[in-house]
Amino acid sequence: MKVHAIRTGSVRIKTAQVEGRGSGLLRLAGIFADPYWSGWRPTFAWAYEDGVIVVDTGQGAHLLSEARHSLHPNLASAES
Repeated sequence: MKVHAIRTGSVRIKTAQVEGRGSGLLRLAGIFADPYWSGWRPTFAWAYEDGVIVVDTGQGAHLLSEARHSLHPNLASAES
């Protein structure tokens, strides 16, 4: 089976998500408390040649319009 990565865009995430500091609830809270963002990272969809299967692991572009009113750290990064 051949698998193809299809780049669908880019995203910035909190550095606490990249580095994985702490554990349990402290780790989760660290994402919201972290004031620093990563550089732009690629997002991908995956196409499998064994039949017609495409897996998109990202979020919809319609969520960007909700970003300015969101406390969610990933959505808030959309305007940065």
